[in-house]
Amino acid sequence: MENVKELFHQFIDELKNDVRNKALVTAAEKFLVEIENSSKEIREPEDLEEILRSSKTGKEKKRDLLLRFYSFFENKTGISVESDLEDKVVVDNSQERLFAILQYTQTHPIEVEAMADFFMTSTKSMGKIAASLENGQKLMGKEIKIPIEREGWKRYSKVSYHPILLNLTMPEVTAMTIGLMEVAKEEKLYSDQFERVAREIYKGLTYYGKGCLSKLIKAKGMTEAFSREIRDYEDSISDNIIAMMKTEKPGTIQINTNGTDYLFIDCFIIDNKEDSILIRTKNGKERWFSISDVYSCECHQDRNDDFE
Repeated sequence: MENVKELFHQFIDELKNDVRNKALVTAAEKFLVEIENSSKEIREPEDLEEILRSSKTGKEKKRDLLLRFYSFFENKTGISVESDLEDKVVVDNSQERLFAILQYTQTHPIEVEAMADFFMTSTKSMGKIAASLENGQKLMGKEIKIPIEREGWKRYSKVSYHPILLNLTMPEVTAMTIGLMEVAKEEKLYSDQFERVAREIYKGLTYYGKGCLSKLIKAKGMTEAFSREIRDYEDSISDNIIAMMKTEKPGTIQINTNGTDYLFIDCFIIDNKEDSILIRTKNGKERWFSISDVYSCECHQDRNDDFE
């Protein structure tokens, strides 16, 4: 049988024959460098998975490459590749990987070696992730902390987290958040959970989203339930306004005056009276805005007077 490395070279050459594989060829060539530099002996195609496991970046594409190489190998040699790589989870993005690990802990014990094998990473890296989940780990701005139940040498999660990503418009987010608070008033049994979920939705929004929702929350008389979240949001706006004035640096503010439209303005903040700010745009125009209409404010410390 031909050497596995030699066959991988042939695999790359075959990829090069199709111009649509340009990005894939680049990834394959980078992976080949890792293979050549590895001290691990490559006798079987499955041995390449250990190199994938130790890779620092681009694992998803390398996994796809290996699966394609396995098909190439089987066609060339007639020998079946004994691998369960297709069933394993390989995710480059750290937040997406945490989502996947949380799902895994709902049905599996927290065994570092088994988890490292399933997620194609080192036991050292997985050990750190498992420890961070037990001690507290940020996921999309929320701290996830898994209480552990020990049974002999095995560890199990005592709770199951179900992170939800929803592709919602601002009116839909508003309806869901306000709706949860309205239901919380009537449904006493789950009122604390409804209110907590509503606050988590608020905290996950952009500055613009928080600005839109804050106005409605105040209009609905629900300020008390979101008092800390709204205060933190408004304090961050005020802090950035003060920073722009103190540093005399330009920034970008996001304005909403009619409740539906908004715009970004590159400007200096040159004055602040009561609840209003005076801005000067790059073309020299000056205008007063109510601070309550400023939905976001970012000071650009590295920009100069001509906004370059």
